[in-house]
Amino acid sequence: MKINIDQFTLGSKKKEWAWFWKRQHKPAYFLNRLQWFYYPPLHHISRFPLHVDFETSSICNMNCPMCFRPHRANQNDGLLDFEVYKKVIDECSKYNLYSIRLSWRGEPTKNPDLLNMAEYAKKKGIKEVSFLTNGLLLDEEFSRRLAEIRVDYISVSIDGLYKDYEKIRKPATFNGILNRLKYLKEVRDSIGKGYPRIKVNTIWTKIKDRIEEYYSIFGPLADIISFNPDYDYSEKSSPVSSKHICQYPWQRLTVKWNGDVPMCISDWDSEVVLGNVKNNTLHSIWHGEKMNEIRKNMLCQKILNYAPCRKCHRPTTEQIGNVNPVK
Repeated sequence: MKINIDQFTLGSKKKEWAWFWKRQHKPAYFLNRLQWFYYPPLHHISRFPLHVDFETSSICNMNCPMCFRPHRANQNDGLLDFEVYKKVIDECSKYNLYSIRLSWRGEPTKNPDLLNMAEYAKKKGIKEVSFLTNGLLLDEEFSRRLAEIRVDYISVSIDGLYKDYEKIRKPATFNGILNRLKYLKEVRDSIGKGYPRIKVNTIWTKIKDRIEEYYSIFGPLADIISFNPDYDYSEKSSPVSSKHICQYPWQRLTVKWNGDVPMCISDWDSEVVLGNVKNNTLHSIWHGEKMNEIRKNMLCQKILNYAPCRKCHRPTTEQIGNVNPVK
């Protein structure tokens, strides 16, 4: 079993290690990482998930060509209700959950309660709170609140440079996202004591011919730069081996905007629903019959029993590797 097989970084090894080291709760983080990397190969089921993803919004304000969203069978979108969210966070707090991410299939800043959600999680003792965003709505007021709450990090998707970026990320402009990042860095350094830390994420094919230029622009603004290989989400199947054992059933759960808990973060269409947090606890779902059956079938080489697994691109991703443009 390989862990985190589709996550790559652009930059020096020193900068990569600094990203891991500069956590607000170091002992808890390193314990979480040990569990993250060792529980799946040992097939150890923890008392509670190690991480929970919340789909605060499945709505998006962009239509990027490389995204999976247009290829979803279920196009029913909405926003996560704050009261439902608080119910689940209260349970996460009870089990001393280390981390949550406030994003999944949509743009989280479209949810007007996003900052309140981040603040509530922090007050309930969730140690690491983060989200992914296209950055279009990161205005000055929003950035200041992020710094005041001391959200741990945000990952901003910036694919390509200049006109290439603007073609992909309409209606955003390159200078616009650059200025928003500059302000966020300024305000987090002045009032956020270095938080939120900033990750910039991109698609490999959009920077591979301009790596040094991309790094020279975003290296000074981002604490780390990551990139993903390209996936063709129009393909209805992926050459996944039946012998593949996925890490996710031993690591994390995802809560959709309507409360449903899908099989994993790659189950874009919610083809396998484990339960709903409106009438179930996450603990009962994590240890429930459906989840245990998934784990058992993984170990018995029956992964292809599940439609989301047959379509998953993660096990077959190109292993590009980390890239260091620093001479």
